[in-house]
Amino acid sequence: QQEQLGLGHAVLCARAALEEEAPTLLLLGDHLYTTAHPEGTSCVRQLLAAYTGTSVMALQRTAEAHVHRYGCATGKWDISGKASWPTRFGDGGDAEPRRVHLTMLVEKPTAEFAATNLAVPGLPEGTYLSAFGLYIITETGALLQWLADAADARGASPTAPPLQLTEAL
Repeated sequence: QQEQLGLGHAVLCARAALEEEAPTLLLLGDHLYTTAHPEGTSCVRQLLAAYTGTSVMALQRTAEAHVHRYGCATGKWDISGKASWPTRFGDGGDAEPRRVHLTMLVEKPTAEFAATNLAVPGLPEGTYLSAFGLYIITETGALLQWLADAADARGASPTAPPLQLTEAL
């Protein structure tokens, strides 16, 4: 990526290196991934353990004051397979649900939007889920096509908004 035109644009720049019919593991190069897993299991290994054949993204808890910096998500907890998940989401006690079926994903929302639309049951008030910069994309070809179409629609205007991955997801 010669200039910073959004994460979606960066992914599109890597198109030639991706297999459109195979899952893609995407890690953001500007993140430092550290784990709090009790056994030291890396963040990538945790994501791979959560992968069941459909797209998955890592999420982190984010305070309301910081939601404007990240793509943020909400959805419904899936508790059907929690015994197989490698770590706990909560601060202790029994293992809590680890998988959220996303119903909304918003790039850099305002605190007001998050409070109204992105609350996740079970999280403390003012705490939201945001993208952690780790993704497994199963429909790589469809994602790349959506990004290419969106980039064409935006054109080369210097005032065009950045092409975000969140929009495509």
